[in-house]
Amino acid sequence: AYFIIAIIVAHLATKLREREQAERRREERATALYRLTRTLAASRDLDEALSKIVRLIKESFQSDAAIWLRDEGGLSCHAASTFVPSTKDESVAVWAFQKKQSAGKSTDTLPDAESLHVPLITADRAEGVLTVRLSTPPTLEQRELLDAFAAQLALFVNKESALEESRAAQVARQSEKL
Repeated sequence: AYFIIAIIVAHLATKLREREQAERRREERATALYRLTRTLAASRDLDEALSKIVRLIKESFQSDAAIWLRDEGGLSCHAASTFVPSTKDESVAVWAFQKKQSAGKSTDTLPDAESLHVPLITADRAEGVLTVRLSTPPTLEQRELLDAFAAQLALFVNKESALEESRAAQVARQSEKL
């Protein structure tokens, strides 16, 4: 009877420990997302936001990150990036941008790349690519968190570009008026 009770108690303790670890991971994810949204809300411009986000990714994932943004010529790596991507990384980032699909390390597409490339997609178009150089393959939870970071970053970049277009249109109207 003692042996059976010990097995049952050990099983329940194991389940409780697993739940505790799952809750801790959920809390870390919620905290990281909160810090991300707070960072984006407090940023005055795109450059400030991107440098803060790269720092946040470094803290959350213990890895370097590069952000590629759309420009007239296609994609360009932003100065806030914490590493200089190779030409191979650049070509994979361009592919991820054009196809609007994740590519690179730990994906089915171009898995021999050095980094993971997640496109920054809004409803109608791709805004850029988030490149993360991970030392180990990401867990499912880390991948979901990285996708959430990319989605929030895409919305912020889209909002900033819309504001810039609005400012340019306003300046053009005032110029015409004069």
